[in-house]
Amino acid sequence: MWLDISLLNKSKIKKLKPKLVFLCLSIIFLSTGCNKVELKNAVIKGKVMHHEWEVAGVKVYLKKNVTEFPGYNTAFYDDSTKAISSVRFEAPFAFRGLEAGDYYVYVYGFDTLFNMPVRGAQFYHISDNLEIVNTDVIVSE
Repeated sequence: MWLDISLLNKSKIKKLKPKLVFLCLSIIFLSTGCNKVELKNAVIKGKVMHHEWEVAGVKVYLKKNVTEFPGYNTAFYDDSTKAISSVRFEAPFAFRGLEAGDYYVYVYGFDTLFNMPVRGAQFYHISDNLEIVNTDVIVSE
């Protein structure tokens, strides 16, 4: 028998009660308070380039957790943005708040300088939740 309460008198029970409460609260705190908090602050940013010229106004799509090109159907992508001119901004497109993992960026749009549709894709691996990937996505006709 582990603990026979009938052997304890009232004064011993009063002394034991706070210790039991502390023990129970400690177990609850330790079992829930030890989860590792993962920050999601990685960034993929860059420019869309066609024949050494920057292309603005095209859609840039992001697919998470893939290592192979996911295809041309943009409905299956997780996020999107529009590339803007880098004359006024640091990077024409950026995906922020990412976590470590594998990503594919797909670009589709119209290059007004060459007057033709363009597309391109690039794979990225982020190894750290705080990593910043700054690169160009090359597109072609």
